[in-house]
Order: sequence, then C-alpha cells, then structure tokens
Amino acid sequence: MNGRCVAFTSPGRASLEPFEVPQIRPNEILIRTRCSVVSPGTERSHLWAEPNTETAGAVFPFRPGYSNIGEIIQVGANVGGVRVGQIVATMAGHQNYVVAYPPLSSPTQRAVAPYYGLSDLSKMSWAVPDWIDADQERACAAFIVAVVGLYGVRRAKISLGDQVAIIGLGPVGLMAGQFAKRAGALPVIGVARTDALRNIGVKLGFDCLYAGTDELMRNCTNWADAVRTVVIEATGRADGVIDALNVCPVGGQLVLLGCTREYVSNVDFYSQVHRKAVTVLGAHQPTRVTRDWFHAQWTKYWDADTVLRMILSKRISTDQLITKEFDSADIQNAYSYISESRSSLCVLINWR
Repeated sequence: MNGRCVAFTSPGRASLEPFEVPQIRPNEILIRTRCSVVSPGTERSHLWAEPNTETAGAVFPFRPGYSNIGEIIQVGANVGGVRVGQIVATMAGHQNYVVAYPPLSSPTQRAVAPYYGLSDLSKMSWAVPDWIDADQERACAAFIVAVVGLYGVRRAKISLGDQVAIIGLGPVGLMAGQFAKRAGALPVIGVARTDALRNIGVKLGFDCLYAGTDELMRNCTNWADAVRTVVIEATGRADGVIDALNVCPVGGQLVLLGCTREYVSNVDFYSQVHRKAVTVLGAHQPTRVTRDWFHAQWTKYWDADTVLRMILSKRISTDQLITKEFDSADIQNAYSYISESRSSLCVLINWR
C-alpha cells in the first residue's frame, strides 16, 4: 500500500512524497492519521538546514514531525487489548499511515516491554479515549510539544515556592510555564517580545509578563531574594541564552530548553556563571531515558502518557499553541507560513 509523507527536499522546500507502507507484523498495529502538529522551532531549523540539525550541510531529503493522532485500522495477530477504530497518539512523522506497537494498557513509570531499548521512537503509541471531540483531538495532537516543555521542569526539579522565569513564550515556553505552575512555582514569570505571546501567557496563568529581561529586572525589585530561582531559556536563540545568563541571580539555575542551533559567542563565564555560582542544565528531549525509574529519571513513555491525561483532564491547555491549520495537500504553504513568521506557534496538518 502506498502512503504519503512530508519530506524536506531542499532548503525551504517541503512536499508530499509517496512511501511504501510496510505490512504489519503480528505484534504491530496500522494507524490512519487524522492530524499531526508542526513544531515550528525544530522543523523550521531543519527545513532551512541550520547548524546542529540533521539537514545541516544540505543533507536531504528529510522527513520531519513527531506529534501525531490517528485511528487504528488494522491489528496484528498477536496484539490484544486494542481494536480497530481506537484513537491513538504516536511520535510518528507527518504521514497518513503509521505502523507502530500497540499502546500499553496500564502504563507505569517502569514501562519496559515493548518499548525498552526501542531506538525508533516513532513506533511508540499511546491510547486516547474514544470520547474525545474534534477540539480535544487537536489539543492532544500537540502532546509531544507539551512533553518537551515538561522536560525542562523535570530537569530543574521545580517545587513549591520556587521562583521561575521562562525566557521565550513559544509553544515550548508556554508549556514549561504551565508545568512549572502545576509543580508549585510562585511566581511564574514569562518574557516574550510580542503582545500576542504575552496575552497568551496571561490566559494560561502566568503571574507576570514582561517584554524583555531588562523590564523584568526593573520591576522585580526582590528578584535576587528568592530562596531558589530557576530560569528556563526557551527561545532557542543565542541572544536568548545571553539574556537568561544575565538575569540569573547568585545561586540560580539555568535550564537550556530551547534548541540553540546557532553558536553562542561572547559569553563571560567568569561574571555570568562562575562568580554567581549558576548551575547550567541542558534539557534536550532525546536525552530522556527509556527505563530508569529507580533513580527518578522520568521515562519517555510515562511523561507522554502523563501529558495526554493532563490535557484531557484540563490540568494544562494546548489550545493556544495551534494558530493555523492546513490541509496536507497544502504542505508547502504550511512551512512557508512558519518560515515567514518567526513568532508563529504550532501548525496543525489535517490528513483526513
């Protein structure tokens, strides 16, 4: 059977390409995609072959995407506990058919088989309740973007009373702020250049919003007095990293959550890190463990399942993340949109 997938074929060029959908094995399921979500920062960087991407050096074609919702249309002979018509989430790319392993019926933090040691994360799947409506389906489609935001909070070990500042309110920063608030951070401060992003921050419950770190420092007169301060850098830009370092108080912690593809130069490590005893943590989504529950290393599968349950129980909101929708046949315009608007949030691709 032939399928269709999104492929970057050259810098700035996205198209729908045919691919052969493999026959499912006895322990697999076949999923027909309903919708998938474009993560603008990561996919824009790969589309334009920026430094530190898999397409750097014009290595094309490249198949993007990792946040997908669909329905099961075929079940392998050895698969139990799922049925045709069931809704599932996957980390597959932007494609209309997905072959995956069935979701775990009772996921736990130990989640081992069948995902322990799995190198192809696109073969993971998660159960989604059949009762979801179209709006909830759209919200769930952004679940991996939300998982990225959660990882910054996990790495920082945010707890009750921590002062948290999120530098950059793109999709990942907006989700990190929500998770920080759920973890007990007070206050949760957002920094974004545009009124539109700051307004979304207000809707999502940020305590304070500022246009820049200079404004934050002028208005937060007791900024350096908090027992513990965590600054989460979510812009993915070199100037964002510099701003985050400058705003970290003595003893503060900086979490590098945004993918900073470009090189960060002119860092004064003595003044900005060493002298202030700042702890710097990298939080790149692929470094999540598959299995290490004993050391409180939250697994990939468990965190994604947690995010889906939090979306559906309305403990967090992804509604504000999706700003535009495109049909799969209009894929070039979808990527032109995120390329031309550096402040664009997530784009939904409709595969029906």
